Amino acid sequence: MILLSSFGLRSPIIAEKVKKHINPDDTKVLVVPFAGFNNQITANKEIKEGLIPFGFKTENIYVCDLESPELYKDILFDLIYVPGGNPFKLLSEVKQGKILEWILELVNGGADYFGVSSGADLACSNIEYLRCVEDCDYTLGNYDALGLIEEKVLCHVDQRDMSTMQKVRDFDDRKTIFLRNDELYIIFESEEQ
Repeated sequence: MILLSSFGLRSPIIAEKVKKHINPDDTKVLVVPFAGFNNQITANKEIKEGLIPFGFKTENIYVCDLESPELYKDILFDLIYVPGGNPFKLLSEVKQGKILEWILELVNGGADYFGVSSGADLACSNIEYLRCVEDCDYTLGNYDALGLIEEKVLCHVDQRDMSTMQKVRDFDDRKTIFLRNDELYIIFESEEQ
């Protein structure tokens, strides 16, 4: 299952919608916090204000580490949780440590993927279209991302003007998923290719 939203479990509205689809009991979660300004602060905030109040057990929450991602390579994760921030920073860092391929392996192996804002963007096959929305200050050989979905995703449309949304829509011929701040978009395995 792939879950995409503009806000994650720190939002009571989103948390309520997610309850119907994820049971936190004994679920092993990998937090991939690389989109935020400070990876550790981002992870701590998501864990303290989102994952734990939702019901995930502290001992089942792991934070991906850029310096040594191999620490958790033998754990069978049930959920990959990728919070928001800068999508280009996120893509740059997950490519740097070959974490992008690992996330894809985990999802292909049965883990659910929950992408929040730039984490939702990462689910796309390519995120170059986001240059219509913000500047990219990162050196990326290309903008290829996970490819979990064929569509483009644009989060926080409640806060965007029509011309920005049109630029994203017109960037290429992929369908665009527009997500308001209170929406949760879910793709179940039966819908995937």
